[in-house]
Amino acid sequence: MVERPPESASIAGPAPASHRPRASSEDPLQTDIVQILAKIKGKMVREGVRPREFLKQFDPRNELVIPRADFYRGLASAGLALTPLEMDTLMEVFCAPGRRRYVEYERFCSTVGEALTQPGLERAPLLSPVPHVPTLDSPLNFLNFEERNVVSGALKKLSKFPDQLSNILEVFQDMDKEQCGTIPRVSVERALCQRDLLALVSARERDLLYKCFGYRRGCGDEVNYRALCNALSILYATASAQPC
Repeated sequence: MVERPPESASIAGPAPASHRPRASSEDPLQTDIVQILAKIKGKMVREGVRPREFLKQFDPRNELVIPRADFYRGLASAGLALTPLEMDTLMEVFCAPGRRRYVEYERFCSTVGEALTQPGLERAPLLSPVPHVPTLDSPLNFLNFEERNVVSGALKKLSKFPDQLSNILEVFQDMDKEQCGTIPRVSVERALCQRDLLALVSARERDLLYKCFGYRRGCGDEVNYRALCNALSILYATASAQPC
């Protein structure tokens, strides 16, 4: 007699599940807490929003923490439009220790409140508060740590010849026919060349400077020369200031 395999051996089992990696289409800026806080601070400065006024009402016992749903509701009432991913990132950073369903709203308000007030002035009453200047929310002029160091070195070189000494602003304004505050990169290099400043910075430093002060106008990228001249003037005044 011919031996036959058991019936269970001939039954086809379920096919193994194929684990395919999902394509990550998430914007890395939406998980960067620094960018999220900068977005909120810019909204607060431009429109005078006070998040604490909308979040405090959900804390009747003054526990300094509120549920995540109330935190989301309070920020929405304040007009802070964040994406779901940005909101999740924000709540994870300010999550209450040992209470995952709650958010430390007071710590959040103190962090973003630096855009409107400067803490610690009671310990140094002679200091002048520095206002927060919001930047244009655009990924085009985002710089990482290494690029910021390169831009800092380039600005330090150019700050030795600010508008007070080189009169570079007049050259920029002559090339700005529409007086809109931005000009193309080619015009910036032409202006720097006229004032013998082009040789002070390398090609990479110039590219990162244009990216730092970049502004999208129409279909092309231009440079905000007013912000550039203002930064050079501030650095020059800071370096030449006499110590107390």
